[in-house]
Amino acid sequence: MRTLIHILGPVIGMILLASCDPDYISDPTDPRLPNYTDIGENTAGAYINGQAWRGFCDFFGNCEGHGLVYLPDTDETIMQLAAGPATGIEGSGVAFRAKITFRIKGNLRTVLQTNPPPFPHLIALDGVLNEGELHYLNTPEQSCTGGVGSLYLRSSYINDFGHVIAGTFGFVTDAECGKITVYQGRFDFSF
Repeated sequence: MRTLIHILGPVIGMILLASCDPDYISDPTDPRLPNYTDIGENTAGAYINGQAWRGFCDFFGNCEGHGLVYLPDTDETIMQLAAGPATGIEGSGVAFRAKITFRIKGNLRTVLQTNPPPFPHLIALDGVLNEGELHYLNTPEQSCTGGVGSLYLRSSYINDFGHVIAGTFGFVTDAECGKITVYQGRFDFSF
């Protein structure tokens, strides 16, 4: 019996160690996008007409543009995802800088601060009252507004670093930019 335990013990231990999840699990659809998280990672990403786009944050978590601001004079909330580069279509060498903005009618901050908050929370982007926007930051700058689709707030809570909000999104705009499709979007940031 002791011999069996000495033989099977290390084998079982190795099987258990091999079955543990690694710290980093890449996105199953494309590792060029950030993972779906909801812990205040200060990340954002989406496909823009097939090109992977990631919001930019530096090593210290300082993001170029993440934010959630309520404008009382127009009664709308502006949620902006950090400006960042797109990798371009594989092998094409095409790259651009862009930021994604959502204009939402009403004060989204009050929704986020209700106790308990109503999550998950779906916001229909109708292109009029609520819309997705894509702003190309290359020269010349170009804004594609009136995006129709959805913004899905998966979670919101307060931690030691601030208010965390995370979710997914997708929209299509057919404005002055031509048809732009933003899909498989995800964000997770603190404000």
